[in-house]
Amino acid sequence: MTRSTPNPLDDERLALVDAMHAIVPHGIRHDIRRISGAWIEDLLPEERAIAADFTDARRTEFATGRTSVRRLLRELDSADPPILIGARRAPIVPPGLHASISHCETFVATIASKATHIMGLGVDIEFHDRVTPDLADAVLSRTEKADLKRDRGTRSLACYFSAKEAAFKAVHGLIGKYIDFSDIELTICCDRFVAQPLFVDRALEDIRVEGRVTERERYVLAVAWASPVRASAQI
Repeated sequence: MTRSTPNPLDDERLALVDAMHAIVPHGIRHDIRRISGAWIEDLLPEERAIAADFTDARRTEFATGRTSVRRLLRELDSADPPILIGARRAPIVPPGLHASISHCETFVATIASKATHIMGLGVDIEFHDRVTPDLADAVLSRTEKADLKRDRGTRSLACYFSAKEAAFKAVHGLIGKYIDFSDIELTICCDRFVAQPLFVDRALEDIRVEGRVTERERYVLAVAWASPVRASAQI
């Protein structure tokens, strides 16, 4: 019998699944899967139409993310709608549901929820070494730089980068616009963070944006959620 050669990506995926399970709160479904062209055949017709003009690489990435989110939605709602692209590239999901997609070159990470106290979700996965020191001025506020310097060794610049990316997605559907790294400030304690907007938007009144971030293998992984202040204690 010929024994297949172990694929290091299989071990990495299992490590990332464990990491995601550790940081995702109750009520949020999650998935990690390898980016593969095998998922293309599972696209729904509406999704195939969107991806028709994509490059092969983009179509493969798109199919992996869309089929992953649809799996989560089936678990939550028994529905299997096509996941179309919103005006600002966010996935469009049925009312009452929230979902987020992120990818690096090897994996897609997805989360979804129908919890009534969640008003927005965000996930981010990055290669740790892609977040280089020269990005610090763009990513960090003066306070965050001081926090990172004080706590060096327990968290990295990549943690701040990924946590902010996840937080951006969590509030995007509420405010309907893009924001930059300088628009929010993080307070991180262990693997938990709170994202404080540094701008005024009525849509974020009485909303708390928080999340968790972790480093595993060569990756950094973050999830964030927006919820009413009165409900944040439930999560």
